Amino acid sequence: LEYHKFKQKSQGLVEVICEKCVVKKVKATGFCTNCTKFICDLCLQIHSSWSDLKHHKTLKLTELKGTYQKYIPVITAKEICPVHTNECTIFCETCEILVCHECIVKGQHRDHEYYHSDESAKKHKKLMTEHLDSINHLPVQLQS
Repeated sequence: LEYHKFKQKSQGLVEVICEKCVVKKVKATGFCTNCTKFICDLCLQIHSSWSDLKHHKTLKLTELKGTYQKYIPVITAKEICPVHTNECTIFCETCEILVCHECIVKGQHRDHEYYHSDESAKKHKKLMTEHLDSINHLPVQLQS
């Protein structure tokens, strides 16, 4: 069902409303592949100017029309915040869980240490590699 709705919207077969604006129904003109939401012109501008969203990949609906199949896995594989219903893209180092931007800005994780999930994954991968390297050297040290 999710795929069918996405296909209809991305092909312009149905009217598409911004899925981020809550005050009024505004026509969507783009799609954010990170948020997996159809968004209006204002939300497109916010995505390009707000530092927490600057890394998001956005497309005009006209661009999406010919390439929508490329984004089908994206719309089905996101972790969603149970409190704010946003995509979880930030790793709270304090609690060791994925959270959304609202959890950081105005939620219970506001004063915690956190990183974008990509940055955090790189950081933790590096730490694990360092720990594995030190463990791998233990047999050599024990034999000496």
